[in-house]
Amino acid sequence: MELAGRAALVTGGARGIGRAIVERLAAEGMRVAASYHRSEAEARELQEALARCGRRVELLPCDLGDPTQAEALVEEAERRVGPLDLLVNNAGIVLPTPVEELSPERIDRMLAVNVRGTLLVTAAAARRMKQRRSGRIVTVSSVAAEAGTVDVLYAATKAALLGMTRALARELGRYGVLVNAVAPGPVETRMNDDIVAYLEQRSFLGHENLDTLLARRKVLPQEVAEAVVFLARHDFMTGQTLHVNGGMWW
Repeated sequence: MELAGRAALVTGGARGIGRAIVERLAAEGMRVAASYHRSEAEARELQEALARCGRRVELLPCDLGDPTQAEALVEEAERRVGPLDLLVNNAGIVLPTPVEELSPERIDRMLAVNVRGTLLVTAAAARRMKQRRSGRIVTVSSVAAEAGTVDVLYAATKAALLGMTRALARELGRYGVLVNAVAPGPVETRMNDDIVAYLEQRSFLGHENLDTLLARRKVLPQEVAEAVVFLARHDFMTGQTLHVNGGMWW
């Protein structure tokens, strides 16, 4: 799929991986809408930075933990940038917790944002793409989904996204909608700093316990964005997960 002139929605697009994806898609000439929650200052700064380069992003506040906002987010994105050709599910949170300290409230919050919110936004976008018989959906998961790193709750939510990707690829393929995922290793972001602090505090066998095939380092957000662009462009890949982790897992 040629990206220039197409429309995209990136959830959690104000900082970290989401920001890099927004910047990369805008550089490709896409009309981009980005949702954010509790990151308005960073979202505005991103908008201004893109404007200085002659590019544009439409900012949409949204709490994916609120099930009433998903449909409205997709409707507003399409009103601002046009019918969506690409949805990038990037928004997510991490609340590192040992299994013995998990509470129903913490489980519910993680599931509400990382799983339910992603599913609802995807459903709203997929319904429209299915009618148009075209579209791409790319979801950002994590190496934790398959390697079990970070903590049990985060790993469970990210693994759910991989199951969602495979099932949706089967359901939507006949309508010309391609569904894939990206699973990064540790990424150079503030969220990863929170994860590292937790792992060090708990002496948990996390990312550092996995071998890599390349020199060990954090993934750059821009490297994840490149994987998203690859999947958005490709016309014959669906149901796949690209592992961007230097050989930590595949």
